[in-house]
Amino acid sequence: MSFTITRICCFLVTGLTSGFGHRKRQFVEERVIFYATVINHDIDHLGASQALVFDNVHENTGNGYNNVSGHFMAPVPGTYVFHVTICGHIAHVDAHYYAHIYVNNDVVASLILVPYDQSSQMLVATLNANDVVVVKNARVDDGFIGETYSSFSGFLLYENERTASIVG
Repeated sequence: MSFTITRICCFLVTGLTSGFGHRKRQFVEERVIFYATVINHDIDHLGASQALVFDNVHENTGNGYNNVSGHFMAPVPGTYVFHVTICGHIAHVDAHYYAHIYVNNDVVASLILVPYDQSSQMLVATLNANDVVVVKNARVDDGFIGETYSSFSGFLLYENERTASIVG
């Protein structure tokens, strides 16, 4: 199976001027893309607020995703798009599974599902360099189905202006 990833690029107009007062454009080519699933089928007995680790990395251009901690750390400031899909497994007493998507320490989106159903969330967030996005389990002893039934992915939509060097 082969995949094609479309490169997303933009032009950044800097505040720099040439000798004639004209603005110069700087081509921004920072690429940040990741897609990860889970190696094991059943992930059970999670702790409350435990990070979900999507350890089977299929793409990690820009090295923003850490498949040991489950954290995505923004390598550059910009607007990012994230997508999370989770398939429920044996759930807590009320038969619902809950998870949250955090940006740094703030919950910005949540998922709720029943066993053997999938739930998805898409998130658009403006991040600073080194901001962290992570998916966490909500309650103790919940679980989810891994393999390709659950995934975490994201990409840099566009980079925010950074202190630019002189171009041209």
